[in-house]
Amino acid sequence: APVGQLRALRIRVPGLDGRTALSGTQQAAIKGTLDQLGYKLTKVARSGAASAQARALAEEGNADHVGAPMPGMVSSVAARVGQTVHRGDTLMTLEAMKMELAIRAERDGVVKAVHVSPGTPINAKELLMEFAA
Repeated sequence: APVGQLRALRIRVPGLDGRTALSGTQQAAIKGTLDQLGYKLTKVARSGAASAQARALAEEGNADHVGAPMPGMVSSVAARVGQTVHRGDTLMTLEAMKMELAIRAERDGVVKAVHVSPGTPINAKELLMEFAA
């Protein structure tokens, strides 16, 4: 199992200059190695990788913060800014390890901010949503 969180990985392939696309066989070999190590390979645009690295973490113990329970990808976002939600309402769904996980409101409140959108790759403990105080 992986230790810690891998945010970005640069892979050097002998014979490629960094601007040449990997062949399907090369991509499959790299994906297979990462799968064996317990990592999931997700392709993101360079701008997406930079923004994922800069995402804030949910503050532990802060009832206004909704954090990611595990790494994965945002499948859907049900709650919108300004919406009143009740304890148990589904705020969003995540896809992780071929499972879909519903993120539910732990309390009643009004959504102050949504920091992710469908398709966003996330790491554990990243701030997904905030409630108004």
